[in-house]
Amino acid sequence: MTQRQEVNLYLPSLQPKLDYLSGPLVLRGVLLFVAVLVVITGFDLMQNYRLQQSVEQRQVQVDGLSQQIADVKAKLPKSQGAKLDREIKRLGQEIARRQAISRLIDGESIGNTHGFSDQLMALSKQSSEQLSLTTFALARGGQVISLTGHTRSPEAVPSYIDRLRQSESFNDSVFGPMAIARQDNHSVLIFSLNHTDSEGDEHE
Repeated sequence: MTQRQEVNLYLPSLQPKLDYLSGPLVLRGVLLFVAVLVVITGFDLMQNYRLQQSVEQRQVQVDGLSQQIADVKAKLPKSQGAKLDREIKRLGQEIARRQAISRLIDGESIGNTHGFSDQLMALSKQSSEQLSLTTFALARGGQVISLTGHTRSPEAVPSYIDRLRQSESFNDSVFGPMAIARQDNHSVLIFSLNHTDSEGDEHE
């Protein structure tokens, strides 16, 4: 009676060893890498194509809107365009005026943050029965003074100006050049001390 001997080929020591650097395995790895690379590249190309299509569609929309705007502008009557230009100019002037008022209030353009109450009081306090003011202007923060009025005596005007200059409120002020003229067939004289380039607000 013969005896049969079985050999277990699944033992690690008896299994054939794989050479991962062998030609067939390397070729399979390269083919697998190329296949994955082709799939990724194809996906990127598809995404880029879709993005390009979207960009082209949006550009077409922008061009269409630009053309519509140009058509609307072309259809506007010239009179309306001129009216819009005048309105824009008016609004610009109004904005500039309001900014000037704002700077005036803030003391930026007048150079005076304390007001003119002291100078107004001095004008009243140093007044004389021989003259009367009709207008006055305080420019450049009260540094430049312009006056006009009536007087019965020419000497009363320089005397009045001297008294103003001696007051603390007008120590650093400059008065306009003096001019005195007689009205026709009247005993009343007209005097003025005006700066033609004054930038102040005139008060009566």
